[in-house]
Amino acid sequence: MKSFRAALGIGAGVLLIAFLIIFRAPVAEAFFRLRAALSAAADPAFSYQTFQGLQRENAELKARLAAEARPRDNPRVFTSLTARVYSRYPVGSGGRLIVDAGSEDGVREGMPVLLSPGTLLGKVVAVKRTQSEVLTIWSSDWKSAVSIAPAGPKALLQGGSEPRLELVPKGAALAEGAHAANVSPEFPLGLLVGAVGAPFAVSEGDLWSSYRLLPPADEAGIDSVLVVLNFP
Repeated sequence: MKSFRAALGIGAGVLLIAFLIIFRAPVAEAFFRLRAALSAAADPAFSYQTFQGLQRENAELKARLAAEARPRDNPRVFTSLTARVYSRYPVGSGGRLIVDAGSEDGVREGMPVLLSPGTLLGKVVAVKRTQSEVLTIWSSDWKSAVSIAPAGPKALLQGGSEPRLELVPKGAALAEGAHAANVSPEFPLGLLVGAVGAPFAVSEGDLWSSYRLLPPADEAGIDSVLVVLNFP
Protein backbone atom coordinates (compact mmCIF):
# COMPACT_ATOMS: atom_id res chain seq x y z
CA MET A 1 0.00 0.00 0.00
CA LYS A 2 2.82 2.39 0.93
CA SER A 3 4.61 1.64 -2.34
CA PHE A 4 1.37 2.32 -4.24
CA ARG A 5 0.90 5.70 -2.52
CA ALA A 6 4.53 6.57 -3.21
CA ALA A 7 4.13 5.65 -6.87
CA LEU A 8 0.90 7.67 -7.04
CA GLY A 9 2.64 10.71 -5.54
CA ILE A 10 5.56 10.39 -7.95
CA GLY A 11 3.14 10.09 -10.89
CA ALA A 12 1.23 13.18 -9.80
CA GLY A 13 4.45 15.12 -9.46
CA VAL A 14 5.56 14.06 -12.94
CA LEU A 15 2.18 15.13 -14.39
CA LEU A 16 2.39 18.51 -12.62
CA ILE A 17 5.91 19.10 -13.98
CA ALA A 18 4.79 18.09 -17.48
CA PHE A 19 1.74 20.40 -17.22
CA LEU A 20 3.90 23.36 -16.17
CA ILE A 21 6.37 22.71 -18.98
CA ILE A 22 3.65 22.45 -21.66
CA PHE A 23 1.45 25.32 -20.41
CA ARG A 24 4.20 27.49 -18.96
CA ALA A 25 3.51 30.53 -21.15
CA PRO A 26 -0.29 30.73 -20.62
CA VAL A 27 0.09 30.11 -16.90
CA ALA A 28 2.75 32.80 -16.62
CA GLU A 29 0.61 35.28 -18.60
CA ALA A 30 -2.41 34.59 -16.41
CA PHE A 31 -0.25 34.99 -13.31
CA PHE A 32 1.11 38.36 -14.44
CA ARG A 33 -2.37 39.61 -15.38
CA LEU A 34 -3.68 38.63 -11.97
CA ARG A 35 -0.76 40.35 -10.27
CA ALA A 36 -1.31 43.54 -12.33
CA ALA A 37 -5.01 43.58 -11.45
CA LEU A 38 -4.26 43.08 -7.75
CA SER A 39 -1.62 45.84 -7.88
CA ALA A 40 -4.10 48.26 -9.47
CA ALA A 41 -6.72 47.42 -6.85
CA ALA A 42 -4.17 47.93 -4.09
CA ASP A 43 -3.02 51.29 -5.53
CA PRO A 44 -5.74 53.93 -4.90
CA ALA A 45 -3.91 56.64 -6.90
CA PHE A 46 -3.75 54.46 -10.00
CA SER A 47 -7.40 53.39 -9.95
CA TYR A 48 -8.66 56.92 -9.22
CA GLN A 49 -6.67 58.43 -12.12
CA THR A 50 -7.93 55.74 -14.46
CA PHE A 51 -11.50 56.35 -13.31
CA GLN A 52 -11.11 60.10 -13.84
CA GLY A 53 -9.80 59.57 -17.38
CA LEU A 54 -12.71 57.32 -18.25
CA GLN A 55 -15.14 59.87 -16.84
CA ARG A 56 -13.63 62.64 -18.99
CA GLU A 57 -13.73 60.52 -22.14
CA ASN A 58 -17.33 59.54 -21.45
CA ALA A 59 -18.39 63.15 -20.86
CA GLU A 60 -16.68 64.34 -24.06
CA LEU A 61 -18.32 61.59 -26.09
CA LYS A 62 -21.75 62.42 -24.67
CA ALA A 63 -21.25 66.10 -25.48
CA ARG A 64 -20.26 65.36 -29.08
CA LEU A 65 -23.22 63.04 -29.60
CA ALA A 66 -25.62 65.57 -28.09
CA ALA A 67 -24.26 68.35 -30.32
CA GLU A 68 -24.64 66.21 -33.44
CA ALA A 69 -28.15 65.07 -32.55
CA ARG A 70 -29.46 68.50 -31.48
CA PRO A 71 -31.10 70.54 -34.22
CA ARG A 72 -29.99 74.12 -34.59
CA ASP A 73 -32.34 75.93 -32.23
CA ASN A 74 -31.20 79.43 -33.13
CA PRO A 75 -31.01 80.61 -36.73
CA ARG A 76 -27.79 82.17 -37.91
CA VAL A 77 -27.42 85.86 -37.20
CA PHE A 78 -27.03 88.02 -40.30
CA THR A 79 -26.10 91.66 -40.59
CA SER A 80 -28.75 93.65 -42.42
CA LEU A 81 -29.28 97.19 -43.63
CA THR A 82 -32.67 98.89 -43.52
CA ALA A 83 -33.57 100.50 -46.84
CA ARG A 84 -36.60 102.59 -47.68
CA VAL A 85 -38.71 101.80 -50.74
CA TYR A 86 -39.43 104.35 -53.49
CA SER A 87 -42.98 104.55 -54.79
CA ARG A 88 -43.98 104.02 -58.43
CA TYR A 89 -47.58 105.06 -57.84
CA PRO A 90 -49.80 104.83 -59.80
CA VAL A 91 -48.16 102.54 -62.37
CA GLY A 92 -47.15 99.79 -59.95
CA SER A 93 -43.82 98.09 -59.50
CA GLY A 94 -44.22 94.95 -61.60
CA GLY A 95 -42.62 92.94 -58.83
CA ARG A 96 -39.49 95.11 -58.68
CA LEU A 97 -38.71 97.65 -55.96
CA ILE A 98 -36.25 100.54 -55.92
CA VAL A 99 -34.66 101.12 -52.51
CA ASP A 100 -32.50 103.95 -51.18
CA ALA A 101 -29.34 101.91 -50.47
CA GLY A 102 -26.54 101.29 -52.94
CA SER A 103 -22.86 100.53 -53.37
CA GLU A 104 -21.92 103.29 -50.94
CA ASP A 105 -23.79 101.31 -48.27
CA GLY A 106 -22.12 97.99 -49.10
CA VAL A 107 -24.99 96.62 -51.18
CA ARG A 108 -24.09 94.16 -53.96
CA GLU A 109 -26.01 92.21 -56.58
CA GLY A 110 -27.43 88.91 -55.36
CA MET A 111 -27.88 89.96 -51.74
CA PRO A 112 -31.07 88.59 -50.12
CA VAL A 113 -33.76 91.10 -49.24
CA LEU A 114 -36.11 90.47 -46.32
CA LEU A 115 -39.51 91.86 -45.49
CA SER A 116 -38.68 91.38 -41.81
CA PRO A 117 -36.23 89.16 -39.90
CA GLY A 118 -36.99 85.59 -40.99
CA THR A 119 -39.17 86.48 -44.00
CA LEU A 120 -37.78 86.45 -47.55
CA LEU A 121 -38.98 89.08 -49.99
CA GLY A 122 -36.52 89.14 -52.89
CA LYS A 123 -32.94 89.78 -53.96
CA VAL A 124 -30.83 92.67 -55.25
CA VAL A 125 -30.47 92.55 -59.05
CA ALA A 126 -28.96 95.95 -59.84
CA VAL A 127 -26.89 98.40 -57.80
CA LYS A 128 -26.11 102.10 -58.24
CA ARG A 129 -24.25 104.42 -55.91
CA THR A 130 -27.24 105.28 -53.70
CA GLN A 131 -30.01 103.05 -55.05
CA SER A 132 -30.64 99.37 -55.76
CA GLU A 133 -33.26 97.40 -57.65
CA VAL A 134 -34.87 94.45 -55.88
CA LEU A 135 -36.53 91.53 -57.66
CA THR A 136 -39.38 90.24 -55.48
CA ILE A 137 -41.66 87.21 -55.35
CA TRP A 138 -44.28 89.31 -57.19
CA SER A 139 -42.17 89.28 -60.36
CA SER A 140 -42.74 86.64 -63.04
CA ASP A 141 -38.94 86.37 -63.26
CA TRP A 142 -38.76 84.95 -59.73
CA LYS A 143 -38.19 81.22 -59.29
CA SER A 144 -36.92 79.48 -56.14
CA ALA A 145 -37.18 76.16 -54.33
CA VAL A 146 -39.29 75.93 -51.18
CA SER A 147 -40.29 73.27 -48.68
CA ILE A 148 -43.73 72.95 -47.15
CA ALA A 149 -43.84 72.57 -43.36
CA PRO A 150 -43.77 70.39 -41.44
CA ALA A 151 -41.28 68.23 -43.38
CA GLY A 152 -43.56 68.34 -46.40
CA PRO A 153 -42.75 68.07 -50.10
CA LYS A 154 -40.60 70.48 -52.08
CA ALA A 155 -42.15 72.88 -54.57
CA LEU A 156 -41.13 75.54 -57.07
CA LEU A 157 -42.15 79.05 -56.10
CA GLN A 158 -43.10 80.77 -59.34
CA GLY A 159 -43.35 84.50 -58.83
CA GLY A 160 -45.98 86.78 -60.31
CA SER A 161 -48.76 89.13 -59.34
CA GLU A 162 -50.29 85.98 -57.81
CA PRO A 163 -47.34 83.79 -56.76
CA ARG A 164 -47.80 80.04 -57.18
CA LEU A 165 -46.36 76.82 -55.81
CA GLU A 166 -45.63 74.63 -58.83
CA LEU A 167 -44.36 71.08 -59.37
CA VAL A 168 -45.99 69.71 -56.23
CA PRO A 169 -46.32 65.90 -56.47
CA LYS A 170 -49.93 65.19 -57.33
CA GLY A 171 -50.40 62.77 -54.46
CA ALA A 172 -49.17 65.28 -51.87
CA ALA A 173 -52.16 67.14 -50.45
CA LEU A 174 -50.89 70.40 -48.96
CA ALA A 175 -52.76 71.87 -46.02
CA GLU A 176 -53.97 75.40 -46.62
CA GLY A 177 -52.13 77.77 -44.32
CA ALA A 178 -49.03 75.56 -44.05
CA HIS A 179 -45.81 77.56 -44.14
CA ALA A 180 -43.59 77.56 -47.22
CA ALA A 181 -39.91 78.07 -46.40
CA ASN A 182 -36.89 78.70 -48.58
CA VAL A 183 -34.53 75.84 -49.43
CA SER A 184 -32.80 77.53 -52.38
CA PRO A 185 -29.04 78.00 -51.77
CA GLU A 186 -29.25 81.60 -52.99
CA PHE A 187 -30.82 82.64 -49.69
CA PRO A 188 -30.59 81.70 -46.00
CA LEU A 189 -32.16 78.33 -45.33
CA GLY A 190 -35.60 78.25 -43.74
CA LEU A 191 -36.74 81.81 -44.41
CA LEU A 192 -40.52 82.12 -44.63
CA VAL A 193 -41.85 83.02 -48.08
CA GLY A 194 -45.57 82.67 -47.44
CA ALA A 195 -48.36 80.19 -46.76
CA VAL A 196 -50.09 77.57 -48.87
CA GLY A 197 -53.31 78.80 -50.46
CA ALA A 198 -56.05 77.04 -52.40
CA PRO A 199 -55.11 74.43 -55.01
CA PHE A 200 -55.54 74.99 -58.73
CA ALA A 201 -57.64 72.52 -60.68
CA VAL A 202 -55.67 69.69 -62.32
CA SER A 203 -56.64 67.21 -64.99
CA GLU A 204 -56.57 63.47 -64.49
CA GLY A 205 -53.39 62.94 -66.50
CA ASP A 206 -51.32 65.61 -64.74
CA LEU A 207 -48.35 64.41 -62.69
CA TRP A 208 -48.05 67.64 -60.70
CA SER A 209 -50.37 69.95 -58.84
CA SER A 210 -50.21 73.68 -58.16
CA TYR A 211 -51.28 75.88 -55.27
CA ARG A 212 -51.64 79.57 -54.68
CA LEU A 213 -49.02 81.12 -52.41
CA LEU A 214 -50.31 83.60 -49.88
CA PRO A 215 -47.54 86.24 -49.51
CA PRO A 216 -46.67 87.52 -46.03
CA ALA A 217 -47.60 91.11 -46.97
CA ASP A 218 -49.33 93.27 -49.54
CA GLU A 219 -46.80 94.44 -52.12
CA ALA A 220 -48.27 97.94 -52.28
CA GLY A 221 -47.91 98.41 -48.52
CA ILE A 222 -44.15 97.76 -48.29
CA ASP A 223 -42.26 100.92 -47.35
CA SER A 224 -38.97 99.46 -46.05
CA VAL A 225 -36.93 96.27 -46.40
CA LEU A 226 -33.84 94.63 -44.92
CA VAL A 227 -30.84 93.93 -47.17
CA VAL A 228 -28.70 91.06 -45.84
CA LEU A 229 -25.06 92.12 -46.15
CA ASN A 230 -23.16 89.01 -44.99
CA PHE A 231 -24.68 86.04 -46.83
CA PRO A 232 -23.45 83.53 -47.71
